[in-house]
Amino acid sequence: MGNLWPALDILANNAAVQTYKQDWYDEGLGLLAHQWRCNVFAPHELIYRLVPLLEKGVEPRIVNVGSGAGNAAALQTSSDMPTYRLTKYALGGITQLWAGMLKGRIAVNVLDPGWLKTDLGGPNAPGEPADGGQRMWEICSLPWSETGKFWHGNREISF
Repeated sequence: MGNLWPALDILANNAAVQTYKQDWYDEGLGLLAHQWRCNVFAPHELIYRLVPLLEKGVEPRIVNVGSGAGNAAALQTSSDMPTYRLTKYALGGITQLWAGMLKGRIAVNVLDPGWLKTDLGGPNAPGEPADGGQRMWEICSLPWSETGKFWHGNREISF
């Protein structure tokens, strides 16, 4: 039995978990392993397994949904929710490594959709889910040559 689809144009790695805790001691030791699996290993495994289909796509691209909470500046200035911050920082690193390996074949970028009113973002977030959808559309509409970067919609930001 063959593949259901002959090719894939876009892989959007959008799943994530976050448990808000004040610091490493508040989180304990188990949270890092759990969130690392969902926020880092799962996107990496999906990329690994789907590259053959993406290579058959038209201007294929991978968008890993990151977070401004996980850029280098945020790690230096905020110590709350350390596991979430670290896993999103690591996702940026994985993105850059895959982008280097797949350059000229598949565009690989990170999207910061913003703090949104979702199950993860909570009801006090300033943005609406539709804002994140708009930013996903913007990153997917960038020139295919753009790869290995961190974006907030169509605006490049720092890792």
